[in-house]
Amino acid sequence: MQGKITQVLNMKPPEILAMIEEAAGTRMFEEKKKKAKETMAKKDKKLEEISSILNEEIFPKLDKLRNQKKEFIEYQKIETELDYLKRLIIAYDFQINQERLERSDQDLQVKQQVLDQLNNKYNEFEEQKKLMEKEINEITLHREKELKTGGRFQELDETVKEISRRLVKIKTQKDLKIDSMREEAKSLESLETNAKEVEKVISKKKHEFDMANKKLEEIKLSHQEEVKKTQNLEELLQTLTTGMAAKEGHENGYMEQLNESKKQITIASTENEQARIKISHLKEDLKEWKPKAERAERENKNLLKEKEIIEKQLNELKNKVDNVDIDPNKERKYINQLENFKGDMSYLRDKIDRLSSQLVSLNFDYTDPYPGFDKSTIKGLVAELITIPKDKLDSSLALEITAGGRLYNVVVENEVIGADLLERGRLRKRVTILPLNKINAYSVPQDKIDKAKSKWHNKANLALSLIGYDDEVEAAMRLVFGSTFICHDPSVARDLSYSNQTNVKARCVTLAGDIYDPSGTLSGGAKPTSAGILNKIQDLKELKNQLHDLENQEYNLRKEFESYQQKLTVYKQCKKDYDLMLHQQSLLDDQLSKSSYAR
Repeated sequence: MQGKITQVLNMKPPEILAMIEEAAGTRMFEEKKKKAKETMAKKDKKLEEISSILNEEIFPKLDKLRNQKKEFIEYQKIETELDYLKRLIIAYDFQINQERLERSDQDLQVKQQVLDQLNNKYNEFEEQKKLMEKEINEITLHREKELKTGGRFQELDETVKEISRRLVKIKTQKDLKIDSMREEAKSLESLETNAKEVEKVISKKKHEFDMANKKLEEIKLSHQEEVKKTQNLEELLQTLTTGMAAKEGHENGYMEQLNESKKQITIASTENEQARIKISHLKEDLKEWKPKAERAERENKNLLKEKEIIEKQLNELKNKVDNVDIDPNKERKYINQLENFKGDMSYLRDKIDRLSSQLVSLNFDYTDPYPGFDKSTIKGLVAELITIPKDKLDSSLALEITAGGRLYNVVVENEVIGADLLERGRLRKRVTILPLNKINAYSVPQDKIDKAKSKWHNKANLALSLIGYDDEVEAAMRLVFGSTFICHDPSVARDLSYSNQTNVKARCVTLAGDIYDPSGTLSGGAKPTSAGILNKIQDLKELKNQLHDLENQEYNLRKEFESYQQKLTVYKQCKKDYDLMLHQQSLLDDQLSKSSYAR
């Protein structure tokens, strides 16, 4: 025990810390924490892999399948329309060919008459041909006789041949002259061009000659001055030579002055000779370097012009780049918004499909009775032609009971359309058709409506006043809803149907669906199996309106996105052109700095 205490006392701080952690259980916690972090890292990595698989494979496949579904539905529609168009084309072709056949019979008769006339003319021409052949034979015989006898004909024939030969010769000479004129004109143009170039060279050389003459005059003047100086010095020398014998004691001074003058003369003549040699060298260098300088100047002018053009284009491109309003995050925003619209529209379409599958009884399928049939003459089913305001939806069951089977009646423009549909529309089920021009609807008189309103206020309303519809189908709506009151409770319905005091005596339907008829009948009980169909229709219309609004918003957003993409394309192209022009400008500056003209 004593040894263990000593061991503990001799422990280093890390060992003591490890012992305390082991005793407190923190080491196990740290190890588990470390393992948990490693497990979480693995799970995060796995989660990232799953997310990437979802984003890269599953979601694109789902989008692809949705698009394929949409394309398949569109394909079915197109196939149906194509089948109809094929039948229409066949009927049209048959009609056209029938008319063409009738016209062909008429044309055949006309052409037969023309053919008979042509045959008659042909016979006449044949007779004329025989007569002309006979005349030709006679003329040929006559000509042969003249040839044999050497008459006038032979002379004329030889004259014609001679004239033909001369004509060919003249034409050949004419062509040669024209060719030589063209060559002379070309040579004249080239000579004129050469003359202009020679004149330019002469003017340049003249200018150079004038400059050289000026330099020569300057050199001559300097030479004359030097000669004068030499003469003066020679005179001085002679004077000094003469004066040396006359004046004693000054011989050394005069000799030094003489030697100095001789040195100056020698230096001046040397400099003169060097200047003359330098002038000759400069003239040779001028002849050698002048063409190079002119060529370098021309190249430099071309480079400067090119630089001006590039700078102008750079300014234009910079203005274009600055004028384009580009937000780097805008494209991602557009894409996200379009994706959201796409998801919302897909969700609405699924809801519309599910709800439409519950309203199969409202499907009215027919084929056009004849080509060019106007579909707008068929207004639709009564149930589809009405709208119920949201504050009147509690009356939907009563309205369904009021309409009864007439909810499924088909409203058309006139009786002719109805007859065409029944006879040639290939209807798949029995339907009742309501032609708008033949409806003679009974509706409750206005005085009875006023009596009901004055007594029961909003507890009794004419069914027609609870719905919305287009003016063109008003007659059908009056027929279905114009003779019934919708009442809030049975007491109101009984009063309006049976009471002699109120004296309305009209058919009434309660919100619960009970029917009170003035004839004495009363019906009610369980709701019909089709109850709620008007609510579903209203929901379907609402969903379609929402989808239509979303499609319009998505269309406008897509147009904006396309416009933005066009601007982005213009911006990228301008930026690319701008960078390219900058590079060209740097290359051109480098070329200018290294050109022979700059050197």
